[in-house]
Amino acid sequence: MRLFAIVAVLAALIITAGAQAAKHKVDSGIRGEDAVTVDDQEKCLDWARRAGFARTFLLATVGTASAHEMIATLSELPARLEG
Repeated sequence: MRLFAIVAVLAALIITAGAQAAKHKVDSGIRGEDAVTVDDQEKCLDWARRAGFARTFLLATVGTASAHEMIATLSELPARLEG
């Protein structure tokens, strides 16, 4: 649960950087189009897409409808990124 909280906070910080920062390298050296955003709220993922993040993952139970890629647990993320 603590890892999820850290990921959520990082995602929120990245999203607040805005579309301009997402299009260019930011302090981390990672461009928005090369980053992944994971959240359990679709509205946050919608913001991430508008900010220029190409891959967004909704952390939700199986069977939930979404415009975002879905994972049930964070442990699924590495395989999804490789595939």
